This record gives sequence, structure tokens and C-alpha cells, in this order.
Amino acid sequence: MTDRTFYRDEIIAMSPRNFDEAKLAAEELKDGNPTIVNFSQLNPDERIWAIHYLNGVVFAIDGTVRDIGNQVFLFTPPNISVDFEN
Repeated sequence: MTDRTFYRDEIIAMSPRNFDEAKLAAEELKDGNPTIVNFSQLNPDERIWAIHYLNGVVFAIDGTVRDIGNQVFLFTPPNISVDFEN
């Protein structure tokens, strides 16, 4: 058994309609909240910008990102680990 304890009681999920709404995911990550973002409502240009922006945030906080579906990503802060079975 590991010595890690998970205290979060929620995972944030959002489907931004524009780039400004996508930036709200960055605030959640900076606050330590794992966040699922569905980018399907963004136009292709905004989608690319938002994904790159959030990847930069994840890199800066030493978190992780996982592609979990069609235009859906899980962004996690460094204190959260996610195990995916293959």
C-alpha cells in the first residue's frame, strides 16, 4: 500500500465554448483540481490554442495530461496520479 492519500472530493469537467472559457481550466489546475476538458465545442483554431495553452500550464505545474477520448483530455496537477489499464 502506498502512503498517498487522495483528499479531492471532485473532478472538474467542462466543455468550453470559447478560448476564454478554456482558460478557466488553467485556474482549476493551479488550484490543484483535476480537470476533464471536452474541446469539441471550440472551432478548430481555438481548440488548438486551448490545448497548447493547457499543456503549457500542465508543464509549468509539473502535472500530467491524458487524451481520454475524442477531443476530451484529462489534466491533472502533480499531486494526482491516474492509472489507466490497457
